Amino acid sequence: MALNLISNFAANVAHRNLSRTDEMASGSLAKLSSGTRVNSAADDAASMAIGSRLAAEVAAMRQASVNAGQAASLLQIADGAYTAINDILIRMKALAVQSASGQLSSTERSILQSEFLALQNEISRIANDTEFNSVKLVSGSATNATVAPSALSAIGIQSADFSTSTHTQDDNLYRITYDGANNLTLTKLDPAGTGPLTATVDIQAQLDAVMTGNTLAAGETATISLTNLGVTLTINDTFDRTAAVSATTSNNVVAANAQISALSAAAAFTTTNVTVANALTTLATVPALDANGAGYDATTGVLRIAVGNNAGANQIDFLALAGVDFGSGVNTLHTLAAGGEAVSITIGTEAVGTLTLSGVTSTTTAATGGFIEINIGQGLIYNDYTASGGSTSFTFKIGTGNVTSEDDLTFSINSATGVVLGVDSGTIQIDGATGANAETASTAVTTAISTLNNSRAVVGAAQNRLSFASANLATAIENAEAARSELMDLDVASEITFFTSKQVLLQAGVSMLAQANQLPQNLLRLFQ
Repeated sequence: MALNLISNFAANVAHRNLSRTDEMASGSLAKLSSGTRVNSAADDAASMAIGSRLAAEVAAMRQASVNAGQAASLLQIADGAYTAINDILIRMKALAVQSASGQLSSTERSILQSEFLALQNEISRIANDTEFNSVKLVSGSATNATVAPSALSAIGIQSADFSTSTHTQDDNLYRITYDGANNLTLTKLDPAGTGPLTATVDIQAQLDAVMTGNTLAAGETATISLTNLGVTLTINDTFDRTAAVSATTSNNVVAANAQISALSAAAAFTTTNVTVANALTTLATVPALDANGAGYDATTGVLRIAVGNNAGANQIDFLALAGVDFGSGVNTLHTLAAGGEAVSITIGTEAVGTLTLSGVTSTTTAATGGFIEINIGQGLIYNDYTASGGSTSFTFKIGTGNVTSEDDLTFSINSATGVVLGVDSGTIQIDGATGANAETASTAVTTAISTLNNSRAVVGAAQNRLSFASANLATAIENAEAARSELMDLDVASEITFFTSKQVLLQAGVSMLAQANQLPQNLLRLFQ
């Protein structure tokens, strides 16, 4: 290599190596100061991606472990209430046995009844007062069971749910109508109910969010929320947003043949609010379409009645249909009054309306002449409200995903009120001239203790399951953290060794660069 003054090759090489050594030393220093092996994607992109996911999983599992602990605390409070109520029931049992004994008079039994009543009141107080984070645990929860004709399924409405905070009374009857575009209307038909009145909701945005085109994908469901009415509808893949749901309440059709030449049904059939709702509960007593084609068609919501006539003038025969009554003296063969007659129709025990019939031309043979079809209607829903009792369901998130069967634990805590246990003051007492009331009360208390023990067993099983879930979470957190540490955490001893070597190289590089910069000065001696 030629010796020259312009290009200092040795210095360039020393500078390049010094820069590289400085970069590695700086990187090592960054790792040592942060304690992590991967500070950027440039260090190890794959490890950074996996480590980030593991870190998120560990954080989620730690929260799930907290959730499990909170759930265990909730169940422990419920079990504490059960324990207190069990102790009260044991004392009530002793009082009942004492009161049932023949050596006591009505006076002593009355004294015992005072304590018995106080204990009954205390059971209800404990049940209604026990709560966790303002949520009552053993009082039972209000429920609304939705009642609707199965005709709803024909229009793609799978179910309807009433909010317990909005609908706090039975028979909030609504008729569902839909314009086949965007507007869904719930019209309140029952003035006695406590729910909100009619409202029309533009559900276009909700439908757009869940539908591709005009229907849902096969097997899919979606919810339509009408929050201002406290009603949520679940639609399935048979719901067509272009198909209107009619608000028709009555439809009288007579399909006459030659045997009934002048049978007519005046359009006077009426349906009245609550009676229609109540009738829905009794439609199960009406058979599906029979061999004559008469009965209740749950798909269309139509009640179909077969009629015939006899030789006498204006004689009409309402052919027998189980569950349907046409009033005293009207069932089967009946002679209509001159000029027609209004006939009351009852399903089960509930009147659903009045049918006005005009004259019938007689024939010589009794036969089925046609059908009277009454559209009880599609789109009718109402609620069956229960203030309390039963059980309260709690769902705890003890996993990091959204698969219910894997990530959620749902437990039910049974109500322990005096009414539910059958030991409230309105049901049993131990006073009286004889021990008869006490004997009855003793049996009821024994049953209540058994019921309560079953409830405690459910809570105990839930506590044990949560204990195993918590232990599994602890193990999973430990292992996931170890996996993340293996990928992300720095081996300090190894990195210190590496950093030390780079420090030595850095010092050597600086020295060599200084020496290289002195080489051109040595060439100046040649000019002397």
